[in-house]
Amino acid sequence: MWIGDARIAAVGAWLGLLKSKYPVSARAATKPGFLYEFPWEMLGDWKYVLFLPFLAIVCLGLDDEDNWSYHMLLIALLRYAQAALWNFISRNHHISGRTRIQAKGVDFKQVDREEHWDDYIILQTYVATAVHLLPWVYCWEGKCHAYRGFPTFNGKGLVQLLLIHAGPTEFFYYWLHRVLHCHSLYSKYHSHHHASFVPEAITGSVHPFLEHLMYTANFAIPLVGTWLVGGASV
Repeated sequence: MWIGDARIAAVGAWLGLLKSKYPVSARAATKPGFLYEFPWEMLGDWKYVLFLPFLAIVCLGLDDEDNWSYHMLLIALLRYAQAALWNFISRNHHISGRTRIQAKGVDFKQVDREEHWDDYIILQTYVATAVHLLPWVYCWEGKCHAYRGFPTFNGKGLVQLLLIHAGPTEFFYYWLHRVLHCHSLYSKYHSHHHASFVPEAITGSVHPFLEHLMYTANFAIPLVGTWLVGGASV
């Protein structure tokens, strides 16, 4: 195949316009829909190079006043470590034996399907950075405010964040989840998640790209909301 055709096919598959190069067993959704695959799907395991710009900024001493790139890398690392810990516990029958939902073990199809469970970490790292890099997010009474300049810690802001999360975020998440179980959206997107028969720690983050975009927007409400009321911190 001419290399141009390959690139067009890859972009078309991402947009849902052409048949994906990935087998149904790996994609899992009954009828994969628009923006089903992540933009970096064709990179495979090379997707981790997407963290290199953040690493380069830190190593070259080009980070900003919030040490944003450093914190993005640190948060990503902690999320990987947390997922690895909980997944280890879920697969260790001596620890999780009495609380297991399914007695059978994980099969290779599920392992392959959940191989890219961490795509949401890359996605949210870039989404948060995009908001941070905006010259301003909103203007009020002649003053423009940007998503930056945070103190190290704000106890009041932590309480505000928890309250906002327990309120609108959980409300929207509940109804979003209900909507995703409707026939059309379920077959195109959410069935990917439920194709995993044996629930594990990482199974909860195995979703198509468009679904993760919706989750990211919803879970951004506490972060942006806390910032809007003046309680944001590193």
